Amino acid sequence: MQRFDAAGADLVPGQLVRVRVTQQRPWGVMVEILGHEGIGASIDGAAIDSSSGAGRAWLGEYPAVGMEMDAVVQEIRRWSPLAWVRLTIRSQDLNSFQ
Repeated sequence: MQRFDAAGADLVPGQLVRVRVTQQRPWGVMVEILGHEGIGASIDGAAIDSSSGAGRAWLGEYPAVGMEMDAVVQEIRRWSPLAWVRLTIRSQDLNSFQ
């Protein structure tokens, strides 16, 4: 079994995970999934609530680097050597676990 076949094998779409923001980018934030640090992960601006009510958050509304929070797995891409996980922190998605 190759590394990318096993990476994130226990992650599934809809799963709640804990993440730490590592970088802000113009399109969203890079995060590490705690307990799965070897897997690439990100949250697009469209998957972050905007305080203005816009359809997506903008750079000034992104969570700060170092912040830890809950997130929901949206998609896992395993077609490249490094598995990549797309996450959401929209309140609607997080509230489904309450």
